[in-house]
Amino acid sequence: MMALAIAQAVIALNGHKHVAIGWSLAFLAYILTVWLVSDDLFLRVELALVSSSVVGLISFATSLRTKLRSLSPTL
Repeated sequence: MMALAIAQAVIALNGHKHVAIGWSLAFLAYILTVWLVSDDLFLRVELALVSSSVVGLISFATSLRTKLRSLSPTL
């Protein structure tokens, strides 16, 4: 939920490209985790959801920080 809120903030600052990159990275993290982690289906899916959410959150937070710093050099 936090990643979605931050993504909307980035979009509001005209960061559509950054959000698209963030979603792509999250999707890639999901696919890699499902492929590499475990033989147990439920564990794979749960870990993939957590890892992709964390990757998306980090990507969006980094983009938001960059966009806010570009607005004001004192931030």
